[in-house]
Amino acid sequence: MQPMRTMLSNHAELSRIADLPPIVTAVLVGCATTVPPGTDPDWQTGVAVLITAVAVSLLHMGGWALRQALAAETDFTEHPERPIPSGRLSAGAALRFAVIVMITGSGVLAFLSFRALIFGELLVAGLVMHAVARRRLVVSAAAIGACRGLVCVIAAAACSETMHWPIVVWFAVAMACTVTLRTLAAPPATSHHASLRDRLLVGILIIAAVPIIAIQPDNWLIAGLLGALAVGWTVQAGIHTLAEPNRARRIAADLAGLCLIDAFYLALLDQPMAGYLAVAGALITTKAHHRFPAT
Repeated sequence: MQPMRTMLSNHAELSRIADLPPIVTAVLVGCATTVPPGTDPDWQTGVAVLITAVAVSLLHMGGWALRQALAAETDFTEHPERPIPSGRLSAGAALRFAVIVMITGSGVLAFLSFRALIFGELLVAGLVMHAVARRRLVVSAAAIGACRGLVCVIAAAACSETMHWPIVVWFAVAMACTVTLRTLAAPPATSHHASLRDRLLVGILIIAAVPIIAIQPDNWLIAGLLGALAVGWTVQAGIHTLAEPNRARRIAADLAGLCLIDAFYLALLDQPMAGYLAVAGALITTKAHHRFPAT
């Protein structure tokens, strides 16, 4: 039997906890869409944010564990360092873990609201599709993009009984399309197609900026600064990091970029403090991947 610390470390790597900060920042964006402009969220909204972040994080951990369990056979040759092919965990243990954390996450959403649970089950379906269709790039990219958009919707549903659907949809669609294009732009799909990668990068920047059409923030300075930071990081990641031979570093850079885009969105929604937390999430992502590198 493994020591407790080793077992926790193996399950943390299996469920890719280093990938969770962008999930939390997406929750912040979703909840921010329910807060009236010019006001600060109350303590009840803060509690809802925390509980929602825990719930959707559990669902994603289960989804990633399921993906590795289903990919165990090919991982023995392609990713032998992962927990299952390296012998640190069995595929059966990974499947049990995935089921347990997904059921737990769904239960937490049920505690928040029935509507949040419904959207949460759609998220589960998207995560399962992402795991099953791992060999079909377009389907897998669309599934994980839809999952990110659903996180925003779940958070809005959990934080308020009255959702501002037009605003929520603007941000959810932008977040979903951004992740889908980012996934399609990553190697090996664009390793020998620099022009395609560049077009996808331009598409990411355009789509990420779409919510500006619907939102006019009170403080354009902060929104502009965080937007410039997000653009700069995204361009750097697209041009340089995608050519990085170390896959773990590419993933860390991509995820940190998502946190920075969310920081820009939070500034648009007049929640600068939450935006600063999203920037911190980008830093935490890069640091966490040194401890639990994604592969």
